[in-house]
Formats: sequence, C-alpha cells, structure tokens
Amino acid sequence: MREITLEGAKLIGEGYFSKVYKIAEDEIIKVYVRNTPIEDIDRERELSRTAFIKGLPTAITFDVVKVGDKYGVVYEMLDGKSFGDAIKNDKENLDANIKKYADLLKEFAAADAGEDNRLPSANDQALEKAEKIKPFITSGEYEKIVGIIKEMSRPNTFVHGDCHVNNLISSGDNIYVIDMDTLSSGNPVFELAAIYCTYIAFEEFDPGNNERFLKIPNKIVKKIWHGTFDNYFNGSSDEVKERNMQRVQLLAYFHMLFWIKTFKPEDTAMFDGNYARFRECLSVVKSGDFEM
Repeated sequence: MREITLEGAKLIGEGYFSKVYKIAEDEIIKVYVRNTPIEDIDRERELSRTAFIKGLPTAITFDVVKVGDKYGVVYEMLDGKSFGDAIKNDKENLDANIKKYADLLKEFAAADAGEDNRLPSANDQALEKAEKIKPFITSGEYEKIVGIIKEMSRPNTFVHGDCHVNNLISSGDNIYVIDMDTLSSGNPVFELAAIYCTYIAFEEFDPGNNERFLKIPNKIVKKIWHGTFDNYFNGSSDEVKERNMQRVQLLAYFHMLFWIKTFKPEDTAMFDGNYARFRECLSVVKSGDFEM
C-alpha cells in the first residue's frame, strides 16, 4: 500500500471521524483519524462511486493509502477548498452560498438511486435506532415514534446523512461531497434532521460546540441553518414550514438520544435535555413526511 506524508499539506476540512488535506493542485486526501477498519473505507469508496455514477456531485476516488498509522483515501479535486471556509469568510456571498448549499441538499433528495439500489435504508436505520433507545423512553413514546417512522414514505432517492458544510469541498462555482460513509436512500426528512443535529441540537446543550467542531461562529451557523431551511422550502407557506420544522426537530432529537447513548452514555444532563425536546416534538407531530 502506498504511503503518503502530510508534510506541507493544507488542512481544508475536518469532521468527527476524518480530516481532509490538499496534497497537490489536483488532489486531496481524506485521512481517517479514529482507526476506521479498511473494510469500512472500501465500503465508503463504493458508495462514492455509486453517487458519482448517478450524477451526484462527488469527487473521483483513487487508491487507499497509509498516512503514518492511519488510512486515507486520495481524491481528484481541481482547486479544492473548504466550503465551510467559504461560508465563514466570504460574507458578501453568504446568502448565495447558503442557497447553493440548499440546492445541493435538494439535488440529493431528487436523485433516483436506480432499480439496482443496494444502499442502506435511512428509514430502516431509524427503526434500528428506536430499538436501541427503547429502554430509555416510555413504551408509549416508543410506539408513537416507531409508528411515525413506519408510516413515512420511502422514496428511492439519496440521503447523505451528514451533509454539513465542513463535509463539502468548493471547486470553482461548484460544491462537492467527499464524505460518503453515511450515504443511504429514503425519506429526505432524515437529511435535514442530521444537519439540524450538527448546527443546532449539539450547540443547544453543549454551548461552544459550533466553534470547536465546525470552526464557525455560532451566529453564522444559525444563519446557515435557517437560510438553508427557508431555501429548501422556498414557496411554502409559513404554516407548512412550521410543521416541517417540527418534523425535522422530532427526528433530530430522536437521533440525539441514540447518539448520546452510543457515544456519551455518561452525559445524563445532555440526554435529559434532548429527551425533553424529543417529548415536546412528539406531542405535536402526527406524520413524518414533509409537506411541500
């Protein structure tokens, strides 16, 4: 396996499980920082190829390489820059970049995964999460959230699952997704719920998270979220937007319960705060499907 050094490389993106560096004018590398098994990396490469073949804006993957004691994947990307940096630093074009971002999310939600779709189901993944948090919520809450998820439509379209701005690369006038390990197909509410978690829910009960994780001031992150949501549902009435926001929040706080019990089970205060928000949303949401 080829070995690569990061000497002189520029960090252009960072997530919970990986960092992205520019190593040449036409190459970037995604380095897995949490000892990701090689089988999972190969799986992500296949998911990237699937998305690329279906016409979604993702980079072309080359080979898997070693970076010290970590693994990495090299991508072809002409003049690749962090879209998160563009959002943060190019204040004159902030609204235009937010619209571009919302359009990307809608592109994923509209792209047909094809008759040969072998992607995981976002809907089924949500049902699996419900089983894992079942011991920590009431039986009535469990039955209601499972009922809502089961009744949600299952479009044969893409859900990225972690499409926050630091998982995107800007090249020219376009933005590309390079982090495909959470790619699935299913209901688009899961897409918006995932980024709501990143932008709003984590910050809500862990103030300063956006500055630490996204390296973007919370004031700008809030503008990203609200601008993205408004652009996504452009043309919908305020009443429809409010109901769709409640759907997003329900599935977001539901996911947060799963995430906390999986990765931070000792943080009872964070769990209790998200549980209260989950219960509030569950009391008003009747259906998980978006109104457009």
